[in-house]
Amino acid sequence: MMSHYWKKQLNHSQLSALKKKLAFGCSKKIAFSIGRGKNLKFLEKINAAYHFFDHIKVVPHPRWIMRYRLKRKEEFVKIYLNALNTRVRFHQF
Repeated sequence: MMSHYWKKQLNHSQLSALKKKLAFGCSKKIAFSIGRGKNLKFLEKINAAYHFFDHIKVVPHPRWIMRYRLKRKEEFVKIYLNALNTRVRFHQF
């Protein structure tokens, strides 16, 4: 189990990396969380504190799809495409 110190350092490192990426000028209207677990929890926590994004959209984690839903992967491809199209429509004027 990771100590509180290392969790804090890791979160600081992740936050710093996110701030650098956002400084490139990308849109902050929508963010995608790949997976509902720890990725989403971290993104929601950071977004609640810093208000980086207007909206967080969740898509299933590819590893989960390949392990547990391989027979339905075409369905999940459509989910990803719909999510990305939502992002495109979000920015059309």
